[in-house]
Amino acid sequence: MSEATVPHIRAVSDAQAVSDVQAVSDEQAVPGAQAVSDAETAPHAKAVAQVLLDSALPQRDHLFDYAVPEALASEMQVGHRVRVPFRSQNRHTHGYVISFTERSEIAVELQQITEIVDAVP
Repeated sequence: MSEATVPHIRAVSDAQAVSDVQAVSDEQAVPGAQAVSDAETAPHAKAVAQVLLDSALPQRDHLFDYAVPEALASEMQVGHRVRVPFRSQNRHTHGYVISFTERSEIAVELQQITEIVDAVP
């Protein structure tokens, strides 16, 4: 391959890349708009947790939706290991929080996450 066909790539450090992204974000800010803090949006954003159960069974190899109790909403994060009811309130299993959504696509009342098992995600 000749030098003419090889594109020139400029090496950029991670710090410079972050700086460039922040500069672009600051330039695109809407004048007079107020920033919304994470605390203002957190309760609505964490209404439903999508949990991957800790199981080797292939039929459980997908995300399950669980309601996030208000008492746990402020501290729950993606990656937390949680204890959840499975099939009945008397049977529990562990899983990992993969993401949060405002509402579930499931048309039934969701069971609530019982507790956060590991405090560090």
